[in-house]
Amino acid sequence: MLRDPSAAEWSAQLVPTDTPVLDMSPIDLTSALEEAHRNRPELARLKFQREINTLDLQYFRDQAKPQIDLTGALVTSGLAGTPASGLGACPPPAGTTACVPSQFSGGYGQDLANMFKFKYREINVGVAIQIPLRNRTAKANVAAAEIQKEQLDASYRSQDQSIEMDVRNAAQAVDTAQKRVVAAKLARESAEQQLSGEQKLFDVGRSTTFFLLQRQTELTSARTNEIQAETDYSKALADLQRATASTLRVNNVVVQSPVPNP
Repeated sequence: MLRDPSAAEWSAQLVPTDTPVLDMSPIDLTSALEEAHRNRPELARLKFQREINTLDLQYFRDQAKPQIDLTGALVTSGLAGTPASGLGACPPPAGTTACVPSQFSGGYGQDLANMFKFKYREINVGVAIQIPLRNRTAKANVAAAEIQKEQLDASYRSQDQSIEMDVRNAAQAVDTAQKRVVAAKLARESAEQQLSGEQKLFDVGRSTTFFLLQRQTELTSARTNEIQAETDYSKALADLQRATASTLRVNNVVVQSPVPNP
């Protein structure tokens, strides 16, 4: 949580200021299972692997099919240069038969001008057909991808069942812990009433110090059991949050991506 190992917060003391409040509302098992299926990273990883396998399987199947490629090319040329000695621009001078057209006479600029005008172009169009005969490599790749698909499906079902069992056990533990909290609270209230009654008897001389101390000990034990039951209930809730991968959401924790160092 703290990137700097020498930060002062490492040695800070946390003092709770709020009184713990137990949420005793019943657990919605259906919602918990749905949330676990959405949030558990194990299922998300397997989903990504299945998507990758689907693309691989489609690609390898395409490789085993005949392939037809349509090719085309457009070539443009820029022809220009300095005429050789004895050659002039067209029309040829009197007494000569050879000449150079004006669009071919010039330097690098004329060469570029001729090229971008597309006057001297060449267009090539072709079709390439490939028919695989006994393409064992493609068939082997398809078979391997299909086997991997079956393995991923089996892993997904197994992981899904494991997560569902985890959520159900955690939800059952929360329900049991809730009942223990209620029972411990009633036991503590009963011990308080018994101590109050014993104190009244002691005040009028109808009880002894031994019985009064016994009631006080029973009340202390009941309070300890109540605190322990509440602690176990909080642990059960935390375990359910882990099973449904909702710990960060429930506790309003937002994880941001680290800022890259400049």
